[in-house]
Amino acid sequence: FGVGGVGIQVSLVQMLPFLQDESFSDSTGALLVAVMSASALVCKPFWGWTTDHWAPNRGASVAFLMAGAGMAAVVFFASNGWLIPLLLAFVLLGWGFGGQIPLQETIWGSYFGRRYIGEVRSVAMPLALFIGAGSPVLVGYYKDVVGNYIGIFFGVAGCWLLAAFIVTFVTPPPRPVRVPPETTTVTNPPAPGRL
Repeated sequence: FGVGGVGIQVSLVQMLPFLQDESFSDSTGALLVAVMSASALVCKPFWGWTTDHWAPNRGASVAFLMAGAGMAAVVFFASNGWLIPLLLAFVLLGWGFGGQIPLQETIWGSYFGRRYIGEVRSVAMPLALFIGAGSPVLVGYYKDVVGNYIGIFFGVAGCWLLAAFIVTFVTPPPRPVRVPPETTTVTNPPAPGRL
């Protein structure tokens, strides 16, 4: 999710400057970003449904694939000035990254349980947050050096595709086998009349 989180931060911070560079007006760019954010909001019930009906890693993989495809489509359609397909690409992008947060929480809980979740998150979350917070800065630096966002935005789409690949092969840890109390047997019972 740290790799996938790169895309969320970049989309929220650098998307409007990218659209301005591609000759879209400020109001059109703001509308497209609002469509992306609204899509991320309204998709939550769908992703909640998937947590009850799909394996958690499968849902996360689909969300990452949607976000990666949406980001690549945004770059392609914006570069060509095609507004209606661009609008649909923003819907796809929003649906993809809108699923990451609820699915992330489901995976954390189902894979690590209540006993270890605090320990695991205390190690993993600072790294994921550092990557997510630093990614818009690196994207901005890339734009300053290269002069456009196209290559780096395709790279961000690639991060989402990499995250989809990684999470597909994540398996939950084995659960401890618990013997119900009514099936417990005593191997050496005391003799009758003696305790």
